[in-house]
Amino acid sequence: LSGLLFGAMLPLLFAALTMISVGKAAAEIIQEVRHQFNNHKNEKGYTLRSAIEKASKGIAISPEEDVIPDSDRCIMISTQSSVKEMIAPGAYAILAPLVVGFLVGPKCLMGVLAGALVTGCMLGILMSNAGGAWDNSKKLCEKLKIKKTEQGRACVVGDTVGDPFKDTSGPALNILIKLMSMVSLTIAPLLAGKNDWQSWYFGGIPLFVCVLITGFLVNKEILTWKDPLQAIDSADMQGVESKKIEEVESVEEVEEVKEAKDVTEVTEVEEVEEAREDEKVEVVEEVEKVEKTEEVVADVLEPEPVILGRADDPLRVSTRTSEPVIGGRADDDPRRALTRPVHLNTRSELSRHQSPSRSQSAPL
Repeated sequence: LSGLLFGAMLPLLFAALTMISVGKAAAEIIQEVRHQFNNHKNEKGYTLRSAIEKASKGIAISPEEDVIPDSDRCIMISTQSSVKEMIAPGAYAILAPLVVGFLVGPKCLMGVLAGALVTGCMLGILMSNAGGAWDNSKKLCEKLKIKKTEQGRACVVGDTVGDPFKDTSGPALNILIKLMSMVSLTIAPLLAGKNDWQSWYFGGIPLFVCVLITGFLVNKEILTWKDPLQAIDSADMQGVESKKIEEVESVEEVEEVKEAKDVTEVTEVEEVEEAREDEKVEVVEEVEKVEKTEEVVADVLEPEPVILGRADDPLRVSTRTSEPVIGGRADDDPRRALTRPVHLNTRSELSRHQSPSRSQSAPL
């Protein structure tokens, strides 16, 4: 019974190891392709990304701009991964019958072979049919032109899992069953006629080798349960973070430029306002100077009042001249008539202004 359980577990372990191996190999190739997109250049310095972008847009590529990708590098990665990742599944497929046969006995080994046969057969059929269905579902989505819908995206994910299901893990289970059966038949004469746990110390040797190989593969990170796409996701996150940092820095630079422009505009406005204030002060000063000048001119040109007395006063002073005026009429001297203000200080003048005919007949 313990042999049946142990044998039923081996195909599942084998399928899991092969699936992880396919994922890690694909991740390494993806990283190499991305590296060549940005860093692989021709003799003229053109990158592979520029050539692919022009080709995708339908632009003709000149021989100088054409870049040939390094496909040998991808083939080398695939070949190395296929050999390196098969160390653990191959070692477990060979060492499992040896450990069980020599450590426990032939009866347990029969249970291991039976469990591995039943589980491996059912699991192999499941993976082949499921992987083929997932692969064909994407082709159906392309035929129905629903590739960009949610159903189409789900079919793409199913195809990603379905390819290693039907091409790697499913066919590999057949090899597992055959390999375990061949090793068991090889050691069968050595186990003939032995009881359980009779020669267990011989089983310790393959068990120690199995543990040693497992430790070596774990130390070299060949046997690991990490997500193979984690490195790509971290690289994408770093690229996104670097882009965000660049965008933030560019925004900060734009803000600094805007602040500098605002400061310069404010200083210019202040300078304009100061210039306007200076102009206003100058205008006010000029206006004050003009007013003072007008006052001085008005003081100079303003005539002095003529003191009028009676008509028989011997002397009257003129504003134009300092010569004495001897009696007579007000209009005898035309210069005095133009400059002297009229002061109605006497009754005779009042009567003359009221009645011009009388004033002409009666002298002042």
